[in-house]
Amino acid sequence: MIRTTLFATVALAVLSCAAGAGVPATKPEPVRKIAVNVDPLAAAKLSGQPGVTVVSDEERMKESFGEAIAKQIVGKVDFAKEDLVYVSWGSSGPPFGDLRFEAKDGKILTFFVKEPKAAIRGQAYRLGNDFFAVPKNAKVKFGGTR
Repeated sequence: MIRTTLFATVALAVLSCAAGAGVPATKPEPVRKIAVNVDPLAAAKLSGQPGVTVVSDEERMKESFGEAIAKQIVGKVDFAKEDLVYVSWGSSGPPFGDLRFEAKDGKILTFFVKEPKAAIRGQAYRLGNDFFAVPKNAKVKFGGTR
């Protein structure tokens, strides 16, 4: 009985892989999050007002965010095809909200904070500093909280 179950599980896994072999690859996401470790002191300096900052070249990236952050981003954004977007945001909690985005027509990107529905919140405040690679010349805006 155990052998039969094990055989059936392995056969199902092999068939699933074989069936997926002819499936075309999904097209890449228009927005990619770039993992950046932001020093707490730098985070405090960056997080002045909620909003977005769009950077179109490597030199401006270094001027805007400093060497420590720029070193983490170099090579992760193709400035010939993409812009770097920095989103500064915040949310009270717990539970805290999270940063999301919506794309319209592949050209307009709106970042916003999705706030949870909770009766009691506001004991703390979380600052968010997130970086994204987006298609070159996309219109990017910050939509506040929802």
